[in-house]
Amino acid sequence: MVLDYPTRDAVQITMYDYIKNMLVELPPVMDGESRTRATLHLFELNEESVKLSEKDARFFNKLHGKITFSMQESKT
Repeated sequence: MVLDYPTRDAVQITMYDYIKNMLVELPPVMDGESRTRATLHLFELNEESVKLSEKDARFFNKLHGKITFSMQESKT
């Protein structure tokens, strides 16, 4: 986290290194781009989906927490 004080009464907070490090942790299968943030089937439940392994679920939850933290910090 970098705190920058461009003027006496302001602060800018950036977390570029934090986010870059988080992206490095992603497995290659998650590498790529998306034209939109969500697809039409976002809220549809696929009963045939295979559940994540315990290890993958913990990894996903860890990354979700990091993203949530970085988003909260950028709003302040």
